[in-house]
Amino acid sequence: MFIKNDKPTKIIGFQDSSIAQQYFEVFNKEGLENVSIITPEDFFSLSDKNSNQYIVAFYIDMDLRKNVCDLLDELGLDCLTYIDDTVYMFSSSKIGKGCFIGHLCEICWNASVGDHCYFDNQSGIGHDVILGRNSIISSKCYVGGRTKIGENCKFYLNGSVLNNITICNNVTLCALSSITKDVTIPGTYAGRKARLIDGSTTDQNH
Repeated sequence: MFIKNDKPTKIIGFQDSSIAQQYFEVFNKEGLENVSIITPEDFFSLSDKNSNQYIVAFYIDMDLRKNVCDLLDELGLDCLTYIDDTVYMFSSSKIGKGCFIGHLCEICWNASVGDHCYFDNQSGIGHDVILGRNSIISSKCYVGGRTKIGENCKFYLNGSVLNNITICNNVTLCALSSITKDVTIPGTYAGRKARLIDGSTTDQNH
């Protein structure tokens, strides 16, 4: 399912990126016309940004991704949202603009997904979860119910978050790792009971 208009679609990413190619192939398979991939630099330099609709398709550089999302919102530009037909989602849940929700994902009741988020295949969030803007849920990653996650967070393959957890902005969870308690310091976390391995000086309110 697309939430879109009839403007040309610009996928903001990189030609050699697997996520940009994923978007491009899925959109073409779904019959979306006039789709192309442009780099973030190309997006910034466009003279007439209002003539397109956009979706962001990269997440290695989260600072750059945040800058792109900030400009999309600042200018009030149109953003496409894609929700795969296989997604199990309750009607009480909410999905923000510019999101991509992949194959066999699960969005439980009363969950709220912020703008510009990405769910890779077979990932999910539990009931009453609040997922902040510009956050990434990788394949087979699951977030337990009643958890609140800040903005610009990234959870890699087979990561997990227990229920009733609060996580601040700008947190990365490594693959095969689990968050079992509140996270108040931005940075990268890893381990069966994830610990901070690389702190960030980024302001949590940003």
